[in-house]
Amino acid sequence: MENQPLTDTGRLACRSEALRARLLRRWVARQLGRLHTLAAGLGAEAELRALDERELLDLGLDRGSIAHAARHGRFGPDHL
Repeated sequence: MENQPLTDTGRLACRSEALRARLLRRWVARQLGRLHTLAAGLGAEAELRALDERELLDLGLDRGSIAHAARHGRFGPDHL
């Protein structure tokens, strides 16, 4: 039985399983990428919060803009 050729249904089932596995791998990779981005933003925010007012001012920031700057940069995606 092991050497029998696959039927059309069997081939479809194999293709379906391969597609499902590929989609799952992509989804997991996206989620891991999002977690990495979140961790990097939290780390940057912690570093900025450790600075004093003068150091923040030298960077063009104040305490209220730390979270935004850590996630989007000092000017954000809309500033060009």
